[in-house]
Amino acid sequence: MKHQQAIVLNRERKVEIERQPIAAPGPHAILCRTVRSLISTGTELGKIRGDFYWTNLPGLLGYSNVAVVEAVGSEVKDFHSQQRLYSQAPHADFFLIDSPEASRWVPCALPAGIDDDAATFITHCAVAWYGIRKARLQPGTPVMVIGDGLVGWLVAQLARHCGCSEVFIAGLHDFRLAKANGTGVMTINSSRQNLIAFVNDVTAAKGFPVVINTAGVAASLIDAVSVCGVKGKVIQLGTIAENVTLPMWDIERKEIEIIPAFQPLDSREEQLLARKQMIELVSVGKLAVAQLITHYFDFQQALTAYEKLLREKDSTLGVLFTYG
Repeated sequence: MKHQQAIVLNRERKVEIERQPIAAPGPHAILCRTVRSLISTGTELGKIRGDFYWTNLPGLLGYSNVAVVEAVGSEVKDFHSQQRLYSQAPHADFFLIDSPEASRWVPCALPAGIDDDAATFITHCAVAWYGIRKARLQPGTPVMVIGDGLVGWLVAQLARHCGCSEVFIAGLHDFRLAKANGTGVMTINSSRQNLIAFVNDVTAAKGFPVVINTAGVAASLIDAVSVCGVKGKVIQLGTIAENVTLPMWDIERKEIEIIPAFQPLDSREEQLLARKQMIELVSVGKLAVAQLITHYFDFQQALTAYEKLLREKDSTLGVLFTYG
């Protein structure tokens, strides 16, 4: 019998690799062999730190996976052996997808035009695209993105793709902000420069009509409200794992609309469509993801990888696991 090795967060919030048997695929299932997976630095590190009270432990880590189909059940129509696919499967060397057409892991076949490394970013691209959709961006709209993580950078690139005239990204890490080179995105390190003063300067004190917060902390949402203009929109993309006391006077006097954007609430059909759209954009080079990769680790070095991410946020961004 084949065995699966998977990265698990145990009840003590320690990362370990768990080995267990994996069955042959049934008539409606596919067996996949992972070749690359991408660490979600926001969600996965948050679970390890204990930021999210709803985390079920023990639990698998990861949801950005590129694999090759090893075997298919007799009733499977849309996938075949040796086909490459993207899915939201966890960090595991092998995994089963039961009923791929209904799976919450949203598997998608990959075209030849997208390499394995780039395809691991599709989950994050789809999350970023959800924020863009919620913002209903129009060509020519100036946008401020708060947060210099993977999702923040992908939001900024997608805003440029939508024709936004000026796109800024505010972050805390020079290493990450340097990724702006050649993208047309302007940056500010808000750990050294006053964000409100900067925004007043570049917008003639009008603020931004759209602010998309991807940073996932209370202070970043408060900053988003502060730099949003009159009748503007603040998109809260993703989860803030703490209660937030918002400056209601700012919100009321500027009539700011605050829009939560929690991508898993999309229907499976909408999620599948978004992933196919993002695969196309990455395939044709409309989204530059290769420059976001900073480190590779063998899957067996999982503990080392997470320790590095927790310790060295200033020098890490896209971290991939390799297999075999």
